[in-house]
Amino acid sequence: MFKTIFSIKSLAVIFLMSVAAVVSSCKDDKDADPTLSLTPAGQTEVKFKADGSPDGNAAFAVATNQASWKAESNKPWATVSKSADGKSFTVSAAPNTAYTAPDEATVTISAGTATPILISATQAAALPSVYVAGSDGNVATVWKNGTATPLTDGTKDAEARSVYVSGTDVYTAGYEGNVAKVWINGTAQNLTDGTKDAVANSVYVSGTDVYAAGSEHNNNYVATVWKNGTVLNNLTDGTKSAEANSVYVSGTDVYAAGYENNGNNYVAKVWKNGTVLHNLTNGTYHAIANSV
Repeated sequence: MFKTIFSIKSLAVIFLMSVAAVVSSCKDDKDADPTLSLTPAGQTEVKFKADGSPDGNAAFAVATNQASWKAESNKPWATVSKSADGKSFTVSAAPNTAYTAPDEATVTISAGTATPILISATQAAALPSVYVAGSDGNVATVWKNGTATPLTDGTKDAEARSVYVSGTDVYTAGYEGNVAKVWINGTAQNLTDGTKDAVANSVYVSGTDVYAAGSEHNNNYVATVWKNGTVLNNLTDGTKSAEANSVYVSGTDVYAAGYENNGNNYVAKVWKNGTVLHNLTNGTYHAIANSV
């Protein structure tokens, strides 16, 4: 009888301990601390080049004991995409064409009541392209960021003397043989017919209009401004040698700088809309205006 009672008591104790263990286990699972972590661990910044490509790692695996997680960016240039399996995300950037860096973005990764993780995102400013006009041997050449583009084939002496960039279009002024030319994205536009020696020294673009300044020989060199391939102004009458070295357009006004020989010396001049605006020197000494 005693043994039976003991056995019953023992079973009761074992049952109660088992119930307590189950209850304790359920409580531990329910009250487990929320967790959220990323791989690679410890990375708090992603960097992007101006072209939008990442400068280092920009993809992260997510581990959490919460039901769901999300990653969000507070700046439109930095976007977050979640993987199809929901286990990772990638930060991406659009190309930056501005010469300044965009505002720093913050990517926030959150999951339930877990402590959020913050990652900063930065992007470099775009670098301006540098264009140079000149010649390589007797070949008129334009360089972009140090890379050469020949404008002529070398069969005639040629030189590029001025370059102007408008949007994606590259305009170059110069000559080939005795023909004054403007090249637009490498395609030549002849300003003169080649019967007289001529050169274009400067090019300027205003809206859709292309202006060039230079000279064409007619007994003497005549300072000339062209617009869209035709003569806009002969700045001098050809009685004395002259040349236009630079052209600039403001609104409807066209300015040119250069010189005209007074019979003894060069007189530096500025013309506005085909008329002398200023004689910059008195002709006592040689003087030339090169830019306006």
